[in-house]
Amino acid sequence: MWVTLEKAKERYSFCKKCEHLTALKTCAVCKCLMPAKVTIAYTRCPIGLWGKEKSAGYTKDYTFRDKD
Repeated sequence: MWVTLEKAKERYSFCKKCEHLTALKTCAVCKCLMPAKVTIAYTRCPIGLWGKEKSAGYTKDYTFRDKD
């Protein structure tokens, strides 16, 4: 469910350069608090700067699938 610290830092480095990051560290597009969002494995950037990592129990589009 969580990414590594290195992956979170990598993701947030994209956010820090993005014009949509507000002074409150939220994304103006998705309205999420980005220091928290970048730590969750199945999340992605709404404009495609990062994300799409696979996580156990999730498909590529992160739709949860039932376990057989």
